[in-house]
Amino acid sequence: MSSWLGRWLMSPCYMRLLIYVAPTRIRWWPSRDFSVAPQEIELPLATGSEARPAAGGSPVSPGSSATGPDRPAAGGSPASPGAWTEAAKWIAKFSEGVLNAVDGGGYPVSVRQTSLPFDAASGAMAVTLPESLGAVAGPASLLCHFHDENLWKLRAILVRGRIERRGGGWVFVTTAFAPPSMWQMMKNVKKSTRTYLETRGLPMPKVDYVAIAELWRRAREVPKE
Repeated sequence: MSSWLGRWLMSPCYMRLLIYVAPTRIRWWPSRDFSVAPQEIELPLATGSEARPAAGGSPVSPGSSATGPDRPAAGGSPASPGAWTEAAKWIAKFSEGVLNAVDGGGYPVSVRQTSLPFDAASGAMAVTLPESLGAVAGPASLLCHFHDENLWKLRAILVRGRIERRGGGWVFVTTAFAPPSMWQMMKNVKKSTRTYLETRGLPMPKVDYVAIAELWRRAREVPKE
């Protein structure tokens, strides 16, 4: 990261922010059989030093995230039906994706989809959701992401929509899609970083680019197999 433009654009990627999570529910399947109900523990929302909220921050109740799947993506907007053809082109670049929805208590549920039979005409796609997760009809999103074994050739898309019950199964219905833009992504990352820090009254971390350059130098000296 030698140029000032690269540092300005990519600075959030070099920051390491401490994020404290206070769990309120733990669910697990001892037999890994998702056709049966899970074991579950409900926990009171931690307070004080246990939760360790940042200055100015506050716990967020399940399903009330400011970046929930029902909210338009930054820079995006609900698209016309013609846009689903573009969505189909991008989805076809991936072999799998992760469907995100919510359950009856407002908690998020995420399930990997190993096939993506997306219909470009309707923006609909049949999806798999184990009944034991308790998902409910409503806001949802589909995240597809890929990089190679060296963490290069990165590509990712987010399709926003909802899930509906149809014929005894679940269907994801697209409501918004914007083709990925590296420039827009970097703008959103910088904005999100600034908002996160300002909300909690935290200063902008200083990135030690000298140390990073030294790590790059050492990495280049490692013999390639």
